[in-house]
Parts: sequence; C-alpha cells; structure tokens
Amino acid sequence: MERPTALLAAQNANLNRDEKKRKVPFSMDDFYLYQPKEMRNAPAERYGAAALWLVENKLFPTFALFCFPELNKNRGPNVPTLVAFLHPHAVLLAPTLGEGTVKGLLIVENVVGNQSITMRSPCGQEITVKIPAVNEETAAQEDITLELC
Repeated sequence: MERPTALLAAQNANLNRDEKKRKVPFSMDDFYLYQPKEMRNAPAERYGAAALWLVENKLFPTFALFCFPELNKNRGPNVPTLVAFLHPHAVLLAPTLGEGTVKGLLIVENVVGNQSITMRSPCGQEITVKIPAVNEETAAQEDITLELC
C-alpha cells in the first residue's frame, strides 16, 4: 500500500540529490516506512558484513562488484566466523557447513556453471562444490545450498 508514496519520495529525493554527497540514487526501498525488513528484497546482514570484510582486506572479486552496493547498504555489525569461500570465478559469502552441504550467498560467473570447483576461505579451509547452471554472465543467489563433492 505504501508503494506509490515510496515511489514519489524516491523521485523527489533523486531530483534534489547532491551527487557529490550521495553518488548512488535513492530507491523505493529507502522510503518504505512500514514494510517489515524481512519482506524487503534485501540480502541478509551477515552477507553484507562478510562482503565488507572482503573489500577491506582486498579479497572481494571484481566480477562481484555489481552486488556490493546492496550488500554494503544492508550489512550487519557482526562479521561471520567463516567469512567466505573464494574462487577466481565464484564467491560464497557467509557460508555455513552442513552434512555434505554448504549454504550461503553465491555470486558466480557463468564460466563455472554446471561444474565442480574448489574454493578456499581466507583462513585456508578448502571445499569442492558443484555449481549449478548459470544463465546470465554473472548471477547472485542468496541462501543457496550447494553439495560438497
């Protein structure tokens, strides 16, 4: 119900935005006052915290930069113990290991789609996972569960 108001507020804010102070334009999501945070199409805070840690340590892959503004905007205060698993064409943020699986936010290039790849965490832990098929050049999927090989 607040969508029309959020749209008008975002348009007005962008018309009056000082591009030197705020380079990124406002979106409607910035003006939802009553919508619960869980209902917004935003990544979980742990993924943003992990992404920021990788950027600060110069480990965030350049192919994944298209996701960083949204991740940074929604970052939480606590960096996960296991920050990420990295590969030259894939990154799995804030992974949680399960019984034969790993779950996290996957950002991947299509060159490794439908393949098994070995990923390494900044602390040296290594896993081999099966990457699903990727239709776009790069893709991101939150809370994806990958099978360990």
